[in-house]
Amino acid sequence: MDEDELTKQIEQMKSKLYKLVESEGSFVAPEVVELSQMIDRLIIQIQRLRHAKTTN
Repeated sequence: MDEDELTKQIEQMKSKLYKLVESEGSFVAPEVVELSQMIDRLIIQIQRLRHAKTTN
């Protein structure tokens, strides 16, 4: 996946996360934490892509 695709996916997941927090009423509900961690992993992928571009 390229950076643009990852960014779009993150934005979609963030929107879902906001709705999930609202419906769960908690930042520590298991589903909220899981989705947040998935977003974190995508952010790390973007950072790795950017780092690879700067080192080449």
